[in-house]
Amino acid sequence: STIKPMLALAALEIGVTNLTRRNFCRGFYTLPKSTHRYRDWKPGGHGAINLNDAIAQSCDVYFYEISTAIGIDQMHFYLGQFGFGQYTGMDIVNEHRGLLPSRDWKRRTFREPAEQLWFPGETVIASIGQGYMLATPLQLANATAILATRGKRFEPRIVVAIENPLTGTKKIIPPNRLHDVEIGNDLYWQSVISAMHAVMQSEKGTAWATGRDATYKMAGKSGTAQLFSV
Repeated sequence: STIKPMLALAALEIGVTNLTRRNFCRGFYTLPKSTHRYRDWKPGGHGAINLNDAIAQSCDVYFYEISTAIGIDQMHFYLGQFGFGQYTGMDIVNEHRGLLPSRDWKRRTFREPAEQLWFPGETVIASIGQGYMLATPLQLANATAILATRGKRFEPRIVVAIENPLTGTKKIIPPNRLHDVEIGNDLYWQSVISAMHAVMQSEKGTAWATGRDATYKMAGKSGTAQLFSV
């Protein structure tokens, strides 16, 4: 669920949703011509819900629906801009690149032709970070930093300078600026960030218990490991 704010930005940019549109969550989602129910974490559903509430309450069904409209190719494109499925470039060893699945990845990974096909249900569960997707805590922190700076990307660093203890000379390691996320509408960024404030500080926010007594304003996004099959 921690990828939902990034997916929301992609959906706004592509135009498959907007800030006022309301979807109805009844606790599950079904694909056309299918009876399989992809479940929401809240069995009774969230009712009529807009994008702000979908992020604040972490409504799975809302993101199931918009992911079907976006498609896995566009999901891969936009989530990749937030650093998922890539090395961050941080100055550490043994970093894991995670996995951001795509049609091409599946074709290269599986041998049997039937297993190489990308299925609509795989797009649905990918929208909440389940299925094949893997991300490291560092990637999640980096993606959150990109979101907080409204799409500005830098390589994260541990070492920012090296100083010679004998001479006192210091070598500054300059920040490495990367290509910005291709979402230019500042209203989209501000709206998603506001929704992340609601996660922490609105009564229906999934992390309200953590943020309600804070003496300062904070934003966040809750997330859990895969607890049951969707």
